Amino acid sequence: MSDTRADAYWSRSNPTLRYSILGLSCFFMFGNYFVYDNPSPLQTDLEKEIGISTFQYNLLYSVYSIPNTVLPFLGGIMVDRFGVRSSTIIFCVLVLIGQCFFALGAQLQIYEIMLLGRVIFGMGGESLCVAQSAFVAKWFRGRELAMAMGLNLSIARLGSVANDNAEPRFSDHFGYVAPGLWIGAGICVLSLISALVASSLDKRTDKEIEMSRTKSLYEENAAALEDLDTRPLKEQLRQVRHFSRKYWLITASCVATYIAVMPFMNNAANFLTDRYHYSKVKSGTVEGIPYIISAAISPILGHFVDRFGYRPQFITTSSIILASVHFAFAFTRITPYVPLVFLGLGYSVYAAALWPSIVLVVDERNVGIGMGFSTAVQNAGLALAPLIIGAIKDATNTYTWSEVFIACCVCVGVVAGFALIREDARTGYMLSKPEAAAAASREELTGVEDRVRYGYSVVDDDEGAGSQFATEAAPLLSTAGRDSDSDDERDI
Repeated sequence: MSDTRADAYWSRSNPTLRYSILGLSCFFMFGNYFVYDNPSPLQTDLEKEIGISTFQYNLLYSVYSIPNTVLPFLGGIMVDRFGVRSSTIIFCVLVLIGQCFFALGAQLQIYEIMLLGRVIFGMGGESLCVAQSAFVAKWFRGRELAMAMGLNLSIARLGSVANDNAEPRFSDHFGYVAPGLWIGAGICVLSLISALVASSLDKRTDKEIEMSRTKSLYEENAAALEDLDTRPLKEQLRQVRHFSRKYWLITASCVATYIAVMPFMNNAANFLTDRYHYSKVKSGTVEGIPYIISAAISPILGHFVDRFGYRPQFITTSSIILASVHFAFAFTRITPYVPLVFLGLGYSVYAAALWPSIVLVVDERNVGIGMGFSTAVQNAGLALAPLIIGAIKDATNTYTWSEVFIACCVCVGVVAGFALIREDARTGYMLSKPEAAAAASREELTGVEDRVRYGYSVVDDDEGAGSQFATEAAPLLSTAGRDSDSDDERDI
């Protein structure tokens, strides 16, 4: 291969290389999602075999989420500071170690070891999601970002579907739950290998771009190099203060709306057995419907969002769908297939629009921090919600009022969604634009942020420069001015 062809191959504009990275990143999330959902189809077996209550079962999810009220934020800083490659590998190792402890606890029938395993797993699991999102954003920003994130979600959720169908069968075949959990650990080993290969390809690409003798090729790819954040930690933490109102509305929606999916799916098998008297295997199969739908349509929805935009509208509409699903479960006895189909549809639309929106409302240097902080706050809700759901179920001996609680939480997300639509309209409709146009607006707006932060004029020599996004910049300029004034006062 000639030098020119080699340079062209090791480029982020090369679809073969780009989609190879995407495929590898999908698989290290496949393993993460497979083992995260290990307890769900085994709830009845775990409660009988280990001798635990519904509250203690839900604690297996809460201890995963509790440390992640902080860790994804720190993981985001780690991604920005030490690079996406090293961070991804470290988080994959933690996921593997945590799953090994969880399987060991089940083997020995010691509940406390199982809890310890879920804590260690949690130390890597959500931070791995942050690193994976940063990995994908590095390769697909300004191209097919929503589609790439949708495909990641699709393959990851196939891990959940595989778990829901496989684990009950493993438990029936072996007579106890531990062997299936060890199989999950083996899948985590394969996920770690995929992370190592992806990191190797990414490192080689960065090296080739840096060494490139073709100026145009370097300029095309330089922005996507492994750009380590060398700012002091205090300055990195201060970036959160400068995040826009749109970022905070997206985060609020994320916390409220994800309660409709994760805590419910954690209890879905038991809910189906309790409400509809399904067998353990049938419950495990039926509860996979939302994830099957998500796996099937997430890439298509992502492509639609990339091409047409309308992210705030999708976020709000999907929140309404999810709230309706849980009100239907609470107050009707409709067959579960219909609400579960709409749960999968609403979840897919929501995820396809939400996570790419975060990448667009923070600048490229702060993607790790932005994704990490949103994930951390999301996990604060996901830590508390399962305990409340379990307590309500134990107190009432029915899931009806648990469903009412979930639906009311999602209504908060609906309100945040309408506020996001209004804020996006007020600031230039950046989130409603197609991916390429939105990314261009984000880059231009980043230039305005830097000028404001360092005291330069917003408008350049070119007449009307910045007019395309003047409306977007206005609220930012006001905020930045106030921050600058308060900084000056502290200096005085």
